Amino acid sequence: MNFLKQVINVLSQYEQKIDTFHEQELENTAFERLYSGVKSGKYNSDQDAALDIYREEHTDARYRNLKSRLKRKLANHLFFLVIEQPDHSESLAAKYETERQFFIMKTLAAVGVAKATYEIALQILPIARKYPFT
Repeated sequence: MNFLKQVINVLSQYEQKIDTFHEQELENTAFERLYSGVKSGKYNSDQDAALDIYREEHTDARYRNLKSRLKRKLANHLFFLVIEQPDHSESLAAKYETERQFFIMKTLAAVGVAKATYEIALQILPIARKYPFT
């Protein structure tokens, strides 16, 4: 539950920059109830959430699957954060962008797309020269 709370909190800080979920995904679903309940603070534990959503224990397979899907979706949305707000340093924004581009570059290299990999590497190079973390 702590993972969900913390990631939802981070994503909420960037609500203007990222559309966390499509509206049709959230309309009257167990997924929406879990997300909204965690976001609002209604659920303090997995047991609270499972009992409210499914009327079952938190060990119920449906709840575990629901929580797993939400975790995966929230983690994926972290990839699309835009770290450019005034309260973040230029170095943090550069590190985040470099790490994101590096992941894309490694993925493209792994699937054998050399030209696209090279283009991403060229985008990272000026940042790597400017900041010591690369």
